[in-house]
Amino acid sequence: FDCHVWAKADFITYYEDAQTRRPVKWIFYTGRTAHVMSFEPGAVLEDATEWQAPDYCFAAGNDLASELDDGRDDAGLVPRIRMPFEG
Repeated sequence: FDCHVWAKADFITYYEDAQTRRPVKWIFYTGRTAHVMSFEPGAVLEDATEWQAPDYCFAAGNDLASELDDGRDDAGLVPRIRMPFEG
C-alpha cells in the first residue's frame, strides 16, 4: 500500500497509510521500530499465542481514553516522500 513518510527533527520517521491516514510504523533515531496494529472484531491472527491484549482492556467500566490526538497539524512534521510500503 502507499504510505506518506514524515520526519520530525531527525528524532522519528513516521509512516502513514496514504488512503486511511492511519499510522503504520514509527522508526525512532535509536533504531527502535514500532509497527502499529489495529483491532478488528472477529479477526484471528495466524499465531494467536504471540499476541494477547492486557486484562485491563477487557475490564468492565474501563474509562481509559482510546482516542489519540492525530497531530497532523504539527508544523514540525516535514514530509519526506510518498512511497509504497512493503511491510
